Amino acid sequence: MSEASASSLDALLFRALMEKSADAIYFKDTQSRYLRVSNRMVGSFNQDHPSQVEGKCDTEFFAADHAAETLKNEQAIMKSGLPQLNAEEVETWPDGSITWASTSRFPLYDGEGKLIGVFGISRDVTDQKIAQEQLELAQKNLIEQEKKSAVSEFAGMIVANMGSSTVEILQAVDRASQLLAGARNNPEAISNAQEELREIRHMAKRLGDLMKITGV
Repeated sequence: MSEASASSLDALLFRALMEKSADAIYFKDTQSRYLRVSNRMVGSFNQDHPSQVEGKCDTEFFAADHAAETLKNEQAIMKSGLPQLNAEEVETWPDGSITWASTSRFPLYDGEGKLIGVFGISRDVTDQKIAQEQLELAQKNLIEQEKKSAVSEFAGMIVANMGSSTVEILQAVDRASQLLAGARNNPEAISNAQEELREIRHMAKRLGDLMKITGV
């Protein structure tokens, strides 16, 4: 294949890529002005032809904050000579809407190795991002429901124990009262009453602990 034929083929392939690619492809100069853009990018800017984009900057299409962040990234790439690969970015638009893109950017050199700008490829991942966020939210809600269910079950057990402890305390009070009533000078009865009182204090403490746990 002759050099002319190879050059013609390269031009044909480049045009096919820029016209048919589902990804947004663009080339910019050192001032981050668009040199060439794919049809996909033209459509994302709500324009009809690449000529309506070429020569312009991101400030004319994106919201100011996103345009500034993109300019910062591109200037860093041109300064370092290092690419930025598969960066997940939030794209903000003048109407306030938001989209997500996975973007790779590279320094652009001419045939003599001189830096002349940057070029990039961006793929819209908004649908995937929304699906991921919905999945994460569903998982979070499921975990919260499981926690609430476990807490509810535990609280039920605590309340049941509280009821049991209350009954035990009342019964112990009755026993202690009876023992004290008949104790008088009976050392054994007095000792038994004192034991019942110690048991009452123990059960009361346990009930107090359960009330602290449940916030009662």
